[in-house]
Amino acid sequence: MAMILTVINQKGGVGKTTVAVNLSSFMSEYFQKILLLDFDPQSDASVWLCKDYGDSVGQLNAQHQRPKIEDILQFGLKNDLDDSAVKQELKALSLAAVSGITPAVITTSLNLDRIDREMTGIGERKAAAKLIETIKIISEDYDLVLIDTAPYISNLHYIVVSASDYILIPITLDATAIGGGGNVINLILSDVRKYYNNPDVSVIGVLINNYEKVSNISKAMEDMALEVFGDLIFKTRIKSAVKLRELPILNSTLDKVYPKLPLSQDFKDLALEIFSRMQT
Repeated sequence: MAMILTVINQKGGVGKTTVAVNLSSFMSEYFQKILLLDFDPQSDASVWLCKDYGDSVGQLNAQHQRPKIEDILQFGLKNDLDDSAVKQELKALSLAAVSGITPAVITTSLNLDRIDREMTGIGERKAAAKLIETIKIISEDYDLVLIDTAPYISNLHYIVVSASDYILIPITLDATAIGGGGNVINLILSDVRKYYNNPDVSVIGVLINNYEKVSNISKAMEDMALEVFGDLIFKTRIKSAVKLRELPILNSTLDKVYPKLPLSQDFKDLALEIFSRMQT
């Protein structure tokens, strides 16, 4: 059974997709089969890794016929997940979804938002249970599953956290990002433990991203983050770098394009910290 790790913060601009996409490659040092699920309708991870996705978000070309995560979730909602034949068809859909993409990613589109409305139609509690089970079924053939999420809160955030073993919270050194990370712990994580039958999901760590230690304000914000999150903060900081902006254009990850950059070492250190925390 896969370890499932969701990258989440309700605040936008903290680098969730950058972290999730690069970890999908850097974590291969510790996990053989890795899958990335794009649960952000903006589709940034999808466009980043899938060369034939389209020229822009939501504009698919004729060759892009792979199932998307919303197709897989809809299949799970409409079928009996206790049926072994249904499970096999679900896994076949997920295999078709990642065909030809490295690292393996199940893409998404703006249609993902429709899942929220479909949940209401069949009853949110029943729908939530089926969606959580769907994620777990398609994860079974992997060692690690990473989930990228949207920069707001919806029913799907509760679903993916409920399906997860761990969450990783990226922050930048500003009050809104720190507050957004705190809300994930105090609201989403708390509710998932109480109401979604997953009391064991935990925070693997809080990552200071786009790190620039250049001012007294930055130091003050870092001190605030340490006060709020304490030992949850990773020792590794991911520094700000222009090279990161080139990677989506190249449909690749940092270790493949710029393996000798100090930033690559930052991600290696982060991957080791994550793996080490998973072992304790």
